[in-house]
Amino acid sequence: MRFRVVVAMFTTLAVAGAMGAGVRATGPHTPPPAAGRLGDVEFVNAYQQNDHVTHGSQDTIFSLKVPSGATCPGDSANDDWRVDSFFIPSGRDPLSLLFGAVGPVPDGDDQHPMRDVSGAAFTATFTDANDSPGLPGVISQAPPLSFQWVAVRRIPSGTYLVGIACNFWGSTTQYWDASVIIDDSLQGPVGQPVTGGSFKWRLASQPLRAAQPDGRNRWLVLLVATASLSLLAVGIRRVRTFRSHPSSRALIKEST
Repeated sequence: MRFRVVVAMFTTLAVAGAMGAGVRATGPHTPPPAAGRLGDVEFVNAYQQNDHVTHGSQDTIFSLKVPSGATCPGDSANDDWRVDSFFIPSGRDPLSLLFGAVGPVPDGDDQHPMRDVSGAAFTATFTDANDSPGLPGVISQAPPLSFQWVAVRRIPSGTYLVGIACNFWGSTTQYWDASVIIDDSLQGPVGQPVTGGSFKWRLASQPLRAAQPDGRNRWLVLLVATASLSLLAVGIRRVRTFRSHPSSRALIKEST
């Protein structure tokens, strides 16, 4: 009899434990209501975040900065929140994104994570840790990034949304983004880095003139300056030649 009571007790505890485990496994996975777009993400100097970056080439290094005080509803250590980046066509809704360990899933031609200067995906990163659960998680500084991977993958020219999102077990609840115009019309072979500054990008809020690589502007200024100096040198030589000629000297004396 005693044996049966013990078995019954263990059975009851096992069932209760399984039910409790089920509640723990499913309850926290339900995302809170989506807050949507909470503002702009800024393109800044990766090493001096007070300096803004508005355009560049595939080699331009930058970082993404959310507004001061931006947080996710919870932190990573206590509440299982993660911070991800995304690169999607401008027509897509970032709230529709689902994230996995490698970024938006599935990773395809129309959705990607941003990548750092080493090529690693900027995805599934942790917020700053809190002392207890249920507190907003502060979003850490993004790493140095570039569009080198965009140039190598030959992603088509167009307008894209680049941003940072908070996700809870893969579901996006809030994000910050900016529109970026990509111009890859002069890219080389597929899978090869672009050379000669042919790949260009700029923030959609910036005029087209701002998207010209700095090197191209410098060459233009140098070309104009060289041409001006050449014309000045030709003019000086002609004046000296005229003054040194005997007939020119006679004319100069007669005029005086």
